[in-house]
Amino acid sequence: APVCGCWVSECAANNLVADALQWYAAEIGGHPVDVAYHNAGAVRADLPAGAIRKEHVLKMLPFLDDVVVADISGTTLRSIIKRSVGIADGGASVHPEDGRFLSYSAGTRVAWSYRGDEAVIDWVTVGGERLRDDETYSVATIGWIAQGGNGFEAVEFVALGANTYEAVSMYLEARHLETPLDPSAYAFRASGSDAASETCPPVVQPEAARRVIQLPGKHVLALPIFCEDTVTGDVHSREACDFALHAVDAINNKDDGFFDELLPNVILVPHVYVMPCSQGAGAEQFRRAVAAHPT
Repeated sequence: APVCGCWVSECAANNLVADALQWYAAEIGGHPVDVAYHNAGAVRADLPAGAIRKEHVLKMLPFLDDVVVADISGTTLRSIIKRSVGIADGGASVHPEDGRFLSYSAGTRVAWSYRGDEAVIDWVTVGGERLRDDETYSVATIGWIAQGGNGFEAVEFVALGANTYEAVSMYLEARHLETPLDPSAYAFRASGSDAASETCPPVVQPEAARRVIQLPGKHVLALPIFCEDTVTGDVHSREACDFALHAVDAINNKDDGFFDELLPNVILVPHVYVMPCSQGAGAEQFRRAVAAHPT
């Protein structure tokens, strides 16, 4: 049976927790944050239809994790997001029994995909702006993640004196006074799988409303590029090689508005073969390229 649910994809239940963390940090803790994130493994039940009692929230969040805030760099935030969907050193991606898949508060969006066997982050926006590695972002999360649980990068943090059960309960009470929530929107498969079905239920929200988007996987293809010897070749020959490498960079960047639709699901890996301008040199380098990259 396929693996479905919060532990491998975005779900409304964990989105609710992330929204509650962001709300609590600003409204109760006095620490407005740019983004809040919460791991699916800490969510263990769904909210029932009808009236929601505090015991339901406690069953949903039984670990009573501390709510914390931190100031981190964009580079660190990107590393945390990458860890959510893939193992840090590459290889197999999200494991259904791991529980590290993150959900994010409203205003943050993450797009990721497979590049070969590795999960990569395609883009991230916070408050409608692209994530910048050199910026500092204020975040809210739980102590377990901030201390490096599930293999996340540990960061310095400040505890706000409440746990997730308390923060979500207060958030639900505050929201009920303003805009009542629809509990049926927060269904959650605690096991992360559905043994009775051969397919996962379809994603119901439009892509524009989704916070975590899995884009089509990228195929990695080797691309031999044959360049004249930069010592004996003239400046025009060197420029031709540079132009080819620049074109590869433009094709690989799927988000710059330039060649975005050309090979959209392919990542080209250039391999430069330098050859002197002599008879037979090109054929020899071609044979080397074919031997090194048979496919």
